Amino acid sequence: MSNIKEVRVQPKLETKGDFLDKAKELVEGERAQTYGDFEELHDKVARLWSVALGCHVRTDQVLMCLDLLKMGRKIQNPEHLDNYIDSMGYNSLCAEYVVRKTR
Repeated sequence: MSNIKEVRVQPKLETKGDFLDKAKELVEGERAQTYGDFEELHDKVARLWSVALGCHVRTDQVLMCLDLLKMGRKIQNPEHLDNYIDSMGYNSLCAEYVVRKTR
């Protein structure tokens, strides 16, 4: 058995387009495959938070709060670029959620 780990070389992210592309790739690809439909997942989180907090929490509020978590992480460590990508992802999910609910 080998102790050598497979190393994946990540493309260098430098431009706003690179970051947007990566966020889209994650939201529509890896994260969607791993967690399923974002609305169903975050509806469940909203129900859990509602019980834990003792007040009604909406799905869009969950997405906004997760983005706030990323904001805190960006403040703590502005050089960790993954937080910017995740923030873009949460914002895109929230925007799509709002569009779905206003149709």
